[in-house]
Amino acid sequence: MSREIQEKDEEKQSGKWKRVGRFCLKYPVSVLFALAIAYYAVQAYVFGISPFINRLIVYGLVVLWILWLVARHMVKLFLLLLFAGVLLYGWNWYATREIRKCEESGRVWNEETKACEEKKTIMQRIELLLNKYLPLSESQKHE
Repeated sequence: MSREIQEKDEEKQSGKWKRVGRFCLKYPVSVLFALAIAYYAVQAYVFGISPFINRLIVYGLVVLWILWLVARHMVKLFLLLLFAGVLLYGWNWYATREIRKCEESGRVWNEETKACEEKKTIMQRIELLLNKYLPLSESQKHE
């Protein structure tokens, strides 16, 4: 019974080391950054060997590690942004199809009524603005 338990514990231990080994092989740069940060942090905070410089080195390594992670995932981020841009452009193209069709036919799209109308001359536009902002009463219209 105890032999079986010992064998299972050994298998668990070897499984843990295999996972650690796989992680180290999969992410060697991250492991190097972590080891370098640990080394300089121990020198600065535990042993007190030139703490200011070693702290600066630790902070610099942390920044470099973050930049490395961002750069490593930059291609994925770029493709994601490109895909989002294509989706937004497609949606805008689809949503404005009636406006484009109206303008291609030589007419004008009215935003207020959401309808396609014939182009108006300058005098017609002035008359519409006057009627909109300076409405005349019925008695003034006939005079």
